[in-house]
Amino acid sequence: MVDERELLHSRDAEPARSLVQDIVRDVTSLAALEVQLTRLELARKADAALKSAGKLGAAAVFGFVALICLSLAMVAALDNYLPQWGAALIVAALFGIVALILAGSARAGLSNVKGFSRAHTARRLMRPGKASQSLEDVEARVEVTRARIEESLVALDLKTDLLTPLRDTAVGLGSLGAAVAAILRANKEPRSS
Repeated sequence: MVDERELLHSRDAEPARSLVQDIVRDVTSLAALEVQLTRLELARKADAALKSAGKLGAAAVFGFVALICLSLAMVAALDNYLPQWGAALIVAALFGIVALILAGSARAGLSNVKGFSRAHTARRLMRPGKASQSLEDVEARVEVTRARIEESLVALDLKTDLLTPLRDTAVGLGSLGAAVAAILRANKEPRSS
């Protein structure tokens, strides 16, 4: 493993411009990697959600069959006291009331979900990235990039040769600003002939 002091000493020899370029490149790369990591994580979660949704769909089918059997049993039980059509009408009305209550509750819950198209967002985020990269590979690349950024920032922080050029630049910009202001003032003053 490379000693951190040796690494910083080797980076200290690099010009500040190179360090800043490295930081910009690495930050850009890190942003792209974070997006790719998010996509891979969403794809993994979407696969699990689809499997669960399939199981939920099967459970709904079996529950529906059970509900039909229950309603037939209720109609048969009421058939002893009422005509068959009356028993069926009472059971249908009971299930209709339950359906209306559930639909109202679902509609109220869905009205709180606004501001984005879930299908569009999911399609956009689920676009496959590079197929050869796993979630773990991208996580490792994110960590390496973060370490490179930290290393470049520390090396830039240790630069002592930056003070003079920064001071000279500030003085130069100040002088340039004063010259431009003088020219503008001279152009605004009326000329006497």
